[in-house]
Amino acid sequence: MKVTISLFLIIAFSLFAGAVHSQEAGQIKNPSHWNAHWIASANDDGSNYGVYYFRKEFNLNEKPGSFIIHLSADNRYKLFINDSLISVGPIRGDLRYWYYETIDLSPYLQKGKNIIAAMVFNEAQHRPEAQITLRTAFILQGNTKTEEILNTDKTWKCFKDEAYLPIPEFYFAASKGQLVDMNKTIGTWTSSNFDDTNWKAAANLFEGKLKGMSDGFGWMLVPSPLPAREMTYERIPLLRSAEGISPVKDFPAHKNLKSSRLIQPLFYYLISLTLRMHISR
Repeated sequence: MKVTISLFLIIAFSLFAGAVHSQEAGQIKNPSHWNAHWIASANDDGSNYGVYYFRKEFNLNEKPGSFIIHLSADNRYKLFINDSLISVGPIRGDLRYWYYETIDLSPYLQKGKNIIAAMVFNEAQHRPEAQITLRTAFILQGNTKTEEILNTDKTWKCFKDEAYLPIPEFYFAASKGQLVDMNKTIGTWTSSNFDDTNWKAAANLFEGKLKGMSDGFGWMLVPSPLPAREMTYERIPLLRSAEGISPVKDFPAHKNLKSSRLIQPLFYYLISLTLRMHISR
C-alpha cells in the first residue's frame, strides 16, 4: 500500500538507502563463542548522550563471495562499508535479550583496501522510554576465522562528534530528537580517503557473551528474530511551498549543484514537502 503524506519540515532532506544483504538465522551457523570485544571511546564512561564514530581499514586479496558478520550496539548503530550505508540496528530488547544483526558484507567489499565504519549513538538520559541501555558500546564478530579480521578490539579507532546535542527544554517519551551543528560535524569519515591519524584507538570493555554463556553481567546476546529492514534510496518528489527562499527549478525531485546549496548551515526555512511512504503488510 502507498500512502502520501504532507509534512512541514525545518530542513529539506533526502531519504538515504542501500539494499541490505542479510542472512536469515537458519541459513548460517552462528559461532558458539564470541571473541570480539565490546568497544567504546577511551576515557569515557559511556553514561552520557553522545554520537561516536568507529573506523577500521583492512585489505583483501580478492573480492569474497561471502563475508558474514554479526554486530550490535548500545543504543544503536549505523554501519557503513566503503562509504555506503548498509545496516541500521539493533532492534530493541533488554539486557537479558540483547539482539544482534547478521549481515553478508560481500556485495560491498572490493579487492584491496576497504573501510568499515560505524556510527553509534547513545541518547542516555534523553532516550525513548522503550530503550534499555547499559552504556555506550559497539561490537562486531566475524562468523569464521576469515571474517574475524574485523572483530572489534583496539585495532578499531574511535572519535566523538561534538556537533550532536539533544534538543533542549522539553520531554517526549518516544524520542527527544537532536540538534546538529553542521559547522562542527565531521564529514567524509566513512570514506577511504579520510585521514583518521588523530583518532585514538578504541577501548576494550569485555568480550561479547551469548545468552547462557556468562554470569549475567552486560549484554546477553541473541540473534535478531526479524529480517533486516529494506532501505531504498528515494528522493522527496515534490516541493509544496517555501517561505524566505527561492527554490531552483525541479527541486527536490532532481538533484543538481544549485539545489545542493539550497539549504545553508544554521539557516532555517519553512518548507512544505511531500513524502511518499511505502508501507508493507
